[in-house]
Amino acid sequence: MKKHFSLLIILFLLSCAGLGEGLIQAPELKITDTALSGISIFKQDINLKMNIKNPNPFSLPIRGFSYKLDLNGVEFTSGFNETALNIPSVGETETTLRITGDLLSFIRKFNLGDAKQLNYSLSGDIAILSSSLRFPYRQTGELGLGKLF
Repeated sequence: MKKHFSLLIILFLLSCAGLGEGLIQAPELKITDTALSGISIFKQDINLKMNIKNPNPFSLPIRGFSYKLDLNGVEFTSGFNETALNIPSVGETETTLRITGDLLSFIRKFNLGDAKQLNYSLSGDIAILSSSLRFPYRQTGELGLGKLF
């Protein structure tokens, strides 16, 4: 029992000092689907369905995600989503990141009325519960507009 408690204290101190980052592998995040979940004149809510893989031999308790979404190289929205979840050891889980922005104004502002898709870059940090550890992520791809409207 004392060995386990000592190990927990050492891991806690390493994470506080920022040294634990080399001991824990970053989770892998991938967007698997997008859907419009709410629409009004001034804002649209978009659900980004994500798959998160944990390569570590222990579960990772996630506190939430910071995010920044760029569309065609221009920042569309950013923020922090407090989505608490637990990713099993050497496992994966799915979650939905809900973001809000004014996509219609964005499309008009950049004269994208005939566009069928937008290039996107989603980046941010995955925050670990009860720790200062944060893992950066970045994913790029194309977002089909037909699916959102």
